[in-house]
Amino acid sequence: MATIHRVAVIGASGNLGQSITAALLKAAFHVTIITRVDSTAIHPPDVAVTRTLYDPPHLIRAFTGQDAVVCVVGLAGVAMQNTFFDAAEAAGVRRFIIDDFGWGPEMRNLPELDAIFAERRACHAYAQAKAAANSGFTWTGIASGSPIDRVLRLFPAMGFDVASRKAIIYDDGTEMFTGTTLAGIGAAVVGVLRHPGQTANRFVKVMSIKTCQKELLAAFEQAVDGDWKVQRSGACALIASGREKLNAGDGSGLRDIALAHIFDPGEARCVVAPSWEESDSRLLGVEEALEERDDREHVYKDCIESYTKLADHAAAAWNIPLQVTNEETATDPATPKARSKGKATVESEPLTLTALRTDLASTQKARAALQSQLADITTQLDNLSTQQRLSQQQLTILTKQKQDVDRKLRDRDEELRGKSKLVEQAHDEMAALGLQLNVAEVRSERLEKENKELVERWMRRMGEEAEKVNREAGWE
Repeated sequence: MATIHRVAVIGASGNLGQSITAALLKAAFHVTIITRVDSTAIHPPDVAVTRTLYDPPHLIRAFTGQDAVVCVVGLAGVAMQNTFFDAAEAAGVRRFIIDDFGWGPEMRNLPELDAIFAERRACHAYAQAKAAANSGFTWTGIASGSPIDRVLRLFPAMGFDVASRKAIIYDDGTEMFTGTTLAGIGAAVVGVLRHPGQTANRFVKVMSIKTCQKELLAAFEQAVDGDWKVQRSGACALIASGREKLNAGDGSGLRDIALAHIFDPGEARCVVAPSWEESDSRLLGVEEALEERDDREHVYKDCIESYTKLADHAAAAWNIPLQVTNEETATDPATPKARSKGKATVESEPLTLTALRTDLASTQKARAALQSQLADITTQLDNLSTQQRLSQQQLTILTKQKQDVDRKLRDRDEELRGKSKLVEQAHDEMAALGLQLNVAEVRSERLEKENKELVERWMRRMGEEAEKVNREAGWE
């Protein structure tokens, strides 16, 4: 399969996207960042950025000339992935790394997570169909588990509050799960693109560490001074809490379900591979966590100690001729004793020279290793400097946005105060109108009473006059 050089990254501004982009740049790939027209994300100044609409015609134009596309748009953009597949195939892209970076399609999930993973599986099936119909189009999924160092920064949600030295251990805390560092995920993407034939049309499984809550708690207790307050709970309680929240319309219940998904005892849902050796990590260049590697190599401790002792004995043997030579230099060469020892000195010189050459070779090898370490550290420093510069730019933008929001908030406060005054005026007018209405009602009642009295008086008068007429007329 042809070598991949040109790589487009969709979603380069996210946590995974930044790490993957940095790894691709370090590996000397020609990287282009694909982003929306209205995106305000800040990208490295030395990377090409294509701003485009996310519809087929514009995406085809953006993907044209690229050997591979890496999709890291997150859950919100998974629904767009089929459009990305179509555009990539039409543009002649040879490898598409799909947006998954979870535990792969074989993971057994809780029912509440079915909708999320069903959408991902639909994307996997669509990519498989594309590759089956077109041999020039291939795909790869990367099952990396949790981005473990990012999760560590969000540890309160995982049951650990480092600042307060509090921990919540679910069940016995021994349910194992795997994770990969952000740098490891970037290395996995680079490894896939460097081994296109071995990674085509399948999911690769990578991991930096395999651990559990109990091991993490022990590590925290050793690293952080002070006593830890440990609270016990269970995955069943998490599931019940999550379902109750979801039934009440609270979306945070999914977080409880996701945690139970990891810690549910005996399920091993979140283990991408039984061990680092049984994953694709070695092929793709994903380094194992130091503690895990030390434990694995501990079985060779006796061999290493034996070899060290043998090397010490060999070094001592090499030093014997050197001591003879030193004694010779302190002896008068004219004496017979000096002449007899001169042969030993001559014979020891080849051995001494060999030892020096061996020592020189070891020193040069150590020097080369140190130079390699220095180069790596320098590269890391450059990356950190770039990230710091980008963070400073983002800080400037966020500060400006904060000032704009503060100004809008002050405007809203002024508008609210003005409307409050209008409401108060309306209340005063309503009170005045109420008083006027009361006065009018009292006046109406008085007029009605007066009118009634006038009618009664008029009726009495008319009655009296009628009686008078009757008397005068003699009609009574």
